[in-house]
Amino acid sequence: MASPIPSAGLPTTLASNLTDFAGNVVSVISPYIPDAIKSNLNSLASSKLTQEMTKSWNWAAYSTLLIASIYVFDWGAKSRRDKRLRDFGSPPPLVPFKAPFGIDLAVYSLYRFFKFTFFELVNSWLEAVPGRTVEMRMFGTGLIFTDEPANIKAIMSTEWSSFGRGEVTKRIWGDMLGETQIFVVDGEDWHNSKERIKGHVMKMRSDDLEITEKHAQQLFKRFDVGKPIEVYDVADRYQLDVVSEVFFGESADSLTGHHPFRDPMETLHPINTARMLFGKNAYYVKDKYLAPKALKELNGYTSGIVDRAYARDLSKKSPEDYNMLDDLVSQKKSVKDIKDSMMTIMLGGKDPSAILIAWAIFLMGKYPNVMKKMQAEVARVSGDEPPSASDLKEMTYIRHVINETFRLYHPLGMNVRMALKDATLPIGGGKSGRDPVAVPKDTTITHPSTITVYSLGGLQRRKDIYGEDALEFRPERWEGANINRWHFIPYNHGPRHCLGQKFGQQQMEYILARICQEYQEIRIPPGQPEQQIRIELNLKMAHPCMCEFVKKNKGN
Repeated sequence: MASPIPSAGLPTTLASNLTDFAGNVVSVISPYIPDAIKSNLNSLASSKLTQEMTKSWNWAAYSTLLIASIYVFDWGAKSRRDKRLRDFGSPPPLVPFKAPFGIDLAVYSLYRFFKFTFFELVNSWLEAVPGRTVEMRMFGTGLIFTDEPANIKAIMSTEWSSFGRGEVTKRIWGDMLGETQIFVVDGEDWHNSKERIKGHVMKMRSDDLEITEKHAQQLFKRFDVGKPIEVYDVADRYQLDVVSEVFFGESADSLTGHHPFRDPMETLHPINTARMLFGKNAYYVKDKYLAPKALKELNGYTSGIVDRAYARDLSKKSPEDYNMLDDLVSQKKSVKDIKDSMMTIMLGGKDPSAILIAWAIFLMGKYPNVMKKMQAEVARVSGDEPPSASDLKEMTYIRHVINETFRLYHPLGMNVRMALKDATLPIGGGKSGRDPVAVPKDTTITHPSTITVYSLGGLQRRKDIYGEDALEFRPERWEGANINRWHFIPYNHGPRHCLGQKFGQQQMEYILARICQEYQEIRIPPGQPEQQIRIELNLKMAHPCMCEFVKKNKGN
């Protein structure tokens, strides 16, 4: 029998230090608030605090009336919502809260979010109920979390037209990513965005590995410093350089210095991820107010690439040799469409691969026997020569390592969807957890695996699916494995599956094979904090990943 859902009430230590926590939140947000707004807020606070508060009966009466009204409004909203849910399904178990509007739950969730333990918190909720589906309510927003395969299948495939990114996702991420960017739109906008890029991201070009090797050499220069280096930073820069040259015809060259894409993205990602927790309430606190400089830098960078693309003389190229940017310019697509397509490539083509490469390198250092098996396979297939595309197909153990990294550290571990119409999920409602779950239109759903409706991160760590060693890194589990396709979902299924999965898979296989050829071992220096999962648009490493690369002595 499942245990009750852990209470989300504030722990004693947190409650007693609430002022300190609030100060930490303010310190995180403060750098992104323009000085003019801070000045106005300070003036307003000062004027209010200096007014003498009259301790009168009226003041006490109004306060009592206000508190009572809040409780009545909150109770009424929940009652109306529950009645609506019962009209076409059952509600899932509710994460407990005590304060009006779930204020205590909101504060505690933010606390866990900034402590990089929100992913584990959601998993604990799901493990406590029979249907692996729960609802979190705060400030009038319902967040449904699930890692039940039947529900994930419904959202991705059988009922995919009922679930989409929704207006909340578009409104929160649109300024940053583009309002017609494939990751934030539905319907015709999604179809048009997909058509603009699929011809390029789904094919493999003859010079892909040649371009990749050129940037791998720059990556190795960063590794060859003779001391520990932060792996995710250089992996992300490396992948950005490869992707930008393959699809835009010019490398970002971020491995050799500062880059005006990465820095603003690092600023905007956590801001908008936190905003997603609050649903429609986040409309009132826009990223363009919180981080105007970052948005300006990002827009300036993409505008510059488009301007240079329009200035190229395409008459010197045959259409078969066009990169994606050339192709869009030749079709006279709008600047907005081109920029939105660029953001799709830089996010979808760079982020997941860079995140997985960094995790894989870390795990190769943590488990040296795994790296030795990888090295033996690469030596047998390719010797000392950079592997060809056909060589990579023979490297089964490297694929096992990538699969196991994907399983434990899925970059898209939590995916947000919205019900585009009143819909149901097959399992998770009622006391038994076996009833259909009612999902009213505009309810944000989050699947555990990140606020993303289905938790691939949670799904792929379930002990009832992968055994008691589900939390252990063991690539050998993939030898002869026959895993249900809805239990391991690296590239999504259904109409929204990853268009660039072949390119991304080849990128990961190639660089891991090349690292095995160039380096004897990877050392993780002592004293590092235990690595955690940080939730943004993707799931990333929470702490710097320091590794030292020991070069092979090829003279022996």
